[in-house]
Order: sequence, then structure tokens, then C-alpha cells
Amino acid sequence: MRRHPRGETLSRSALVDKLHICEIRPDRLAEVKALTRPATATLDYQDILKNPAISVVYVCTTPEQNHFPITRDCLKAGKHVLLEKPSRSSCGRRTS
Repeated sequence: MRRHPRGETLSRSALVDKLHICEIRPDRLAEVKALTRPATATLDYQDILKNPAISVVYVCTTPEQNHFPITRDCLKAGKHVLLEKPSRSSCGRRTS
């Protein structure tokens, strides 16, 4: 089983009441789920956005072009966002 340091760290953090994870690859979702034992696990991040019990989202996706749309959607859904990397690789991208 591969290591998943972000998920494992969050699952052990005293700052995280309940961990909810999303991964688009079913095999990787199963791995992370087994390591972190989250409250919920999903293949669609929209499930995270629709869950009123989730107030903070940590975005650590790859490739980087996914950071902006996911972060934007989280903010529009009223979530607080922790973003691992810059949300864009150039200054020319619109944020609206």
C-alpha cells in the first residue's frame, strides 16, 4: 500500500474533527480510505460541497489546473479553503 502523507496527517490532527475525503481514482480512494478511516469518502468533490457538516476543505489535487475550479466551487459553496499550492500558474487567469 502506498503512503498518503497528507491524508494520514490530517486524519491524526487534533484540528480535524471528522475527515471527509475525495479522490477521482477508485483504487486510490480505497487506499486512502483504508489508511485514514474517514467519516465519508467519495469520488465526486460535489458531494463534499453539498455536505453542510463540512466547513473547511483542504485542496491538494494534481494536476494543478484542477486547483482553481475546485477552490472556486468550494468558496462559492461557503466553505473555508486551505490550498496546498498556488491556484494558478500564471497571473493572467481570471478569478471570477
